[in-house]
Amino acid sequence: MTPETASGAPNPFSPSPPRVLEHPDEVGAERQRQAARTTSRAELTLRHPSLDRVSRDVGDLEEAALGDLLREDPDEAMALLADLARATDVRLRAAARRLARSIALRPPSAGAATPNGRPRLTTLPQPDGGDLDLDATLGRLDATPYLRGEDLHVRDWRRRGTAYVLLVDVSGSVAGARLATAVLAAGALASRLRPGDELAVVAFARDALVLRAIDAAAPPGDVVDALLDLRGHGTTDVAHGLTVGLRQAARARSPRREVVVLGDGVATAGGDASGVASDAGRLGARIHVLAVDDADEARTACRAIAAAGGGRVAPLRRPSDAADALATVLA
Repeated sequence: MTPETASGAPNPFSPSPPRVLEHPDEVGAERQRQAARTTSRAELTLRHPSLDRVSRDVGDLEEAALGDLLREDPDEAMALLADLARATDVRLRAAARRLARSIALRPPSAGAATPNGRPRLTTLPQPDGGDLDLDATLGRLDATPYLRGEDLHVRDWRRRGTAYVLLVDVSGSVAGARLATAVLAAGALASRLRPGDELAVVAFARDALVLRAIDAAAPPGDVVDALLDLRGHGTTDVAHGLTVGLRQAARARSPRREVVVLGDGVATAGGDASGVASDAGRLGARIHVLAVDDADEARTACRAIAAAGGGRVAPLRRPSDAADALATVLA
């Protein structure tokens, strides 16, 4: 039996709507709350037999040994480093975060595809070069009887900026290889930014946490530290995550808008994710999916989201594949 409630009063038995945490104060508080859950050395040893190889003593992280492990088994090395970035040992945690940020933010290798818009011929006010655009310049006479220096317009080749929105599914448990994959994907996006590009990063489960807004002034590389704070929990509302991501894309200055979803695409709460994704075209955006699961249900869900959003799907099963998978969907 459902107890009666007064007319107009909230029903305590009805689930509350999913939240969007976007203000820097509330985002910082949530990051601090999740980061307070650290991992003991005993637990790290159980997860990673290679721990003693790179950290023999409390507070110690041997970079040379980690470098050797990165060459031998990059996926295990990055999974270990991601977990060390949550260690209870303060000195070990700080060293692991510094190295994780350095590795994740390496620039793309020479010859790698860079998802940047091609230059196009554009009319620009207050020029510092280019050919005079007579029509645009004389058009200023409609607003003023005399032309001044700032009324001059030229035609010049300028690169089109691109707005990137990364949506990371952090439902369930986010640690080890799964966390390393998210960190490397975010780092690959941040490393590819060029002047005029924009980046937003949203973590979602039931609620959505805007780790970096599209108009943020902070260094894009800060998203690596933000992701390392998250522990993951709760159900998966993909539709809500997409809604928040598309809002970020809609606020972008750049004409090219690329939304990338990192997850399995399977929702355990919320509405129709494909229906939300179908709004992308109206906003001048595409939605791509980096699929972390190969199960039939996950493949079907990821393909449906990408098809509705006019984008692509690429498998992303290992942390070391993050940069290549990203280049594939953004090509």
